[in-house]
Amino acid sequence: MINDPFKKNYMKKILQLSFLMIFHFSTAQIVEIQSMSDLTQQKLFSAGNVFLKDKTKKKLPSVIKGHPYLDKEFKKGNLLFENNKKYSALIRFDVSEQKFEIKKDLNSPISSIGIDKSVNVKIGEKIFKSHTFTLHSKSQNTVAILEEIKKTENYSLYMYPNKLIKIPEEKVSTAPGNVKEKVAQWKDDNRFIIIKNNVGYIIPKSHKKMGDLKLLKNDDYKKFRKKNKLNLKKRESLIKFVDYLNS
Repeated sequence: MINDPFKKNYMKKILQLSFLMIFHFSTAQIVEIQSMSDLTQQKLFSAGNVFLKDKTKKKLPSVIKGHPYLDKEFKKGNLLFENNKKYSALIRFDVSEQKFEIKKDLNSPISSIGIDKSVNVKIGEKIFKSHTFTLHSKSQNTVAILEEIKKTENYSLYMYPNKLIKIPEEKVSTAPGNVKEKVAQWKDDNRFIIIKNNVGYIIPKSHKKMGDLKLLKNDDYKKFRKKNKLNLKKRESLIKFVDYLNS
């Protein structure tokens, strides 16, 4: 507990926005996009698998440093449909809105789209897809776009993109009569998640909490951790762990 009132003025609170959205999709056929000229609002809405989305109205600070994207820069990528149709574009992922922003080239206008689970989005070498799952020990379904890392019929490993807005509680006085407005900031809070049978286990930061997930018996987990020097922050290390779970 901090008793110094001066220090309290510098304390910050973390506001974790609830960015996960539950979408309802139609049963229409998948849209076939051949070129940027085919990417019309009418086709996207009628298709049911890809749809334009407006900016969600949120009560956010007027000024936020940073950005809500997984990566700010647009990268070459593809929208991949179940009927093997493919659409190429420059793409980036807006984590805060759970949508993708796409454009034909650097000088083209940006279109914002959402996807359902039948569409894969490839950005560079990374593949993203919408998933519905229940978090371990909770009953409510979660819908989120995840990055595929290790996909199997049993345990699968994903990266769970997330953003925090770090909001300062107090204004800072730098000199008598001079009050500086502290600015909120976007912060990355990406997590790894293991999913089996539509149940998601978010990888914690401590081995004690990892053991509490009961993915392995405590003794087996301790043996694996020691033998393989398991690092809960490294995807390569977690891939080995998932391989072990599936063995």
